[in-house]
Amino acid sequence: MLVLGCTNHQSVIIDNVIEVTVLNNKQGQVVLGIDVPEGIEVRRKDKFSLVEEIQKSQSRDI
Repeated sequence: MLVLGCTNHQSVIIDNVIEVTVLNNKQGQVVLGIDVPEGIEVRRKDKFSLVEEIQKSQSRDI
């Protein structure tokens, strides 16, 4: 797991290829902006279904 100890709008380069930037959106949430190089396929999950999956997994742990 990668832990980013960055303040807002600082970026970290991973493996000299992928740039990850810490951004704060207007709702006060921390968002990671990932700059993916050309030629790498990015699979996106629906934001809401991902949140639901996280909530389901957390409720199982209780």
